[in-house]
Amino acid sequence: MMKLNIPFISCFTICTLMIACEPEPTNPEHIAAKLEGKWQCDEFSSGFKATDDFYNVDIEIYPTDSNKIVINNFYQLGNNVSITVNVIEMSLEIPSQTTGEGSTIYGSGVISSNYNKINWNYSVDIGDGLIDDVTATYTRIDY
Repeated sequence: MMKLNIPFISCFTICTLMIACEPEPTNPEHIAAKLEGKWQCDEFSSGFKATDDFYNVDIEIYPTDSNKIVINNFYQLGNNVSITVNVIEMSLEIPSQTTGEGSTIYGSGVISSNYNKINWNYSVDIGDGLIDDVTATYTRIDY
């Protein structure tokens, strides 16, 4: 008759559950990879754009730094205009940068735990001291 080794079975079960319950890694490279793809932007502007403005953006990993992403068509400036964003755990930082169109953009975002939404707060200095404060939600559209 086979004798059960209760302490071994208990230890094995506990270890298996601990491994299965480990949270996903939150390193920037992992997060940036999960953000790649097409997103729909629902944008609300403080005064320079339509009150409800929907458009699409593309997110890619920055070519030489996987801790960053590139967003094409940010603020609906066109697919040939992109900004660089730093990935900091589940947050995003838009360091102040001037686009080729002459707009200066800066702000931040928060990524949802399932990587399907990003909530943004950013400002766009469109020149002449005019600053557009914007809130936006990106929703993933390429499952």
